[in-house]
Amino acid sequence: MIYQASRYDHVSSLLKELHWLRVPERIEFKLCALVYKCLNGNGPAYIADSLQQVTDMQSRRRLRSSSSSTLIVLVTPRATLGDRAFPVVATRAWNSLPDYVTHHVNPVVR
Repeated sequence: MIYQASRYDHVSSLLKELHWLRVPERIEFKLCALVYKCLNGNGPAYIADSLQQVTDMQSRRRLRSSSSSTLIVLVTPRATLGDRAFPVVATRAWNSLPDYVTHHVNPVVR
C-alpha cells in the first residue's frame, strides 16, 4: 500500500527501508522494552516484582556476573507452559542482548 508494490514482490527490502520488524523480532523488542521499563521503575509493579537481578541474590554477589545487568531465569517444572511465562521469556530475551545495550540500566532499589 505504501510503495505500490505488487503482491509478488519481496517485502524484506521494504521492511528494512521502513525500519519495521518481523513479528518474532517485534515481540522480542517489546519484551526487552518492558523489562527495561521495569528495571528503571517505569513499568508495572506486578511485573517488576517477578524480575530478579543477579546482584539481588546474596549468594551471587561475589561472582563476576554480579557486575552485569543480567537477570535470573526461573526454572519451570513444565517446558510446555512454564517456559512461555513472562518472567522466563522476558529474562531470556533480556539476557540475550549484548552488554553494551543492557549496561545503561539504573536499577531501582525496592
